[in-house]
Amino acid sequence: MNNPQQSVMDILLGRWRSQILYAGVRLGVFDAFGAGPKRAEEVASELKLHGPHTYRLLRALASLGLLSEDRDRSFSLTASGEFLRADHPQSLRGIALLEEGPEHYAVWKHLCALVREGGPDGFVREFGRPIFVYAAEAPGYGRSSTTR
Repeated sequence: MNNPQQSVMDILLGRWRSQILYAGVRLGVFDAFGAGPKRAEEVASELKLHGPHTYRLLRALASLGLLSEDRDRSFSLTASGEFLRADHPQSLRGIALLEEGPEHYAVWKHLCALVREGGPDGFVREFGRPIFVYAAEAPGYGRSSTTR
């Protein structure tokens, strides 16, 4: 099933999917499912989130295959979602926070100018210094794999 239009739409909506994943990681959703299935209201209460919007986020995460929703509107982690828990031995939580976090998100807006003009990379354009200098000076960025 090779649909060229669908392929383009998948690319266009890629950032939506990665930002939904980021929100789930950043808000602690995946870690909230350590004890098994939960309803959205339980997750919202535990994480101090807005109930109706938490349900919508959980549904979005389920559409990505990271959670599954039962008939009683309770959610549980899928095998893929397990990799986004902080305590998973092969956790991808840190890379999700780093790559989809505000710093890396902001850098991509400079791609067209970089290709047109050459010169400094997007990180230097956005933050005025190379990524490793920024990381050394911004402790929150340097710890993004374990915090946020």
